[in-house]
Amino acid sequence: EIIRSNSYDEFLEDPTDNLILHGVLWHARRHPSEPKAFVSDNVNDFGRPNIKTLLTEADVHYFRSTDAALGWLLSQGTPPLADA
Repeated sequence: EIIRSNSYDEFLEDPTDNLILHGVLWHARRHPSEPKAFVSDNVNDFGRPNIKTLLTEADVHYFRSTDAALGWLLSQGTPPLADA
């Protein structure tokens, strides 16, 4: 399903980035009540206004850094993962 939608909706020119975006959106639609975050420092693609809108509409929080994502995650009351 992800591959099929990826071939019809080319939101990003780079095929790998487009596939990643479709995977994130696919997952988000199947888990609407769970908090979701996507981390990528590729702001040239994932930071575009139209892409940020797609992520926001899917209730996915986009972060450029793991530090920012971790801060958001902790603010949600989610305990940090224990070291393995």
